[in-house]
Amino acid sequence: MDLGADEYVVKPIDFEVLLSMINSKIAKSEFNKQETVKKLDQFCNQVSHLLPNEIKEPLDSIIKYSATLKKETFGAFIEPKYVTLASRIYISALKLNAQISKTFNKETIKKEVDNLKDIIDLNDFNKELVTIFSNQPIDFVCKATLPSLQGNLNQFKNAIIDYLTQQLKAEARDIVFDIFLDYEKNLIISVASYTALPIISDSLESMLLLHSGKFSTIDDDGKTHHLITLPNYLLK
Repeated sequence: MDLGADEYVVKPIDFEVLLSMINSKIAKSEFNKQETVKKLDQFCNQVSHLLPNEIKEPLDSIIKYSATLKKETFGAFIEPKYVTLASRIYISALKLNAQISKTFNKETIKKEVDNLKDIIDLNDFNKELVTIFSNQPIDFVCKATLPSLQGNLNQFKNAIIDYLTQQLKAEARDIVFDIFLDYEKNLIISVASYTALPIISDSLESMLLLHSGKFSTIDDDGKTHHLITLPNYLLK
């Protein structure tokens, strides 16, 4: 029990007792699942209603006043640039308002939570990559013990494998792959090589969008460092 067992039986086994214990655990598991779903639903309701209201109240004022500013006539000496700036503020506020409504939609939140339900062992994943690309000119230098990543397992794996495959197809030279944490404990996946490859693959772009990640490049004397950054709150 100290090692984490939920229950145990001793020999000789009374099968009626055993079945009763199993049924009890199944019922408890189903109850816990229903409670989790209920709490998630409550959380989604809170986020989708309370937070947007806190944000949208001042945002509505920005939309209202910027709309007024871009329509008002202030006389012959009004600087045209102020009207232009008011119009830009108005349009940006409308875009932000639409994005808030989309992002904090209850179903969107539940979908995002569901998409991040897998636990990815990054140490095992790195070993898997070494095996997959064992006959390819890629140097895997990852040495640190890495945490696990919360995310969509298949989408994450496919995106990284696809990106390394693109590097090979582009005939990149001296490819070096590494995974590490930066000073803020964000996860960094680095692919450094001599290549002119400028395009993010569709699978990588989708993975970054789902995991709130970003993609950046750094040029170092002709060698390009492709950096994939995933936020630290996804790490376990």
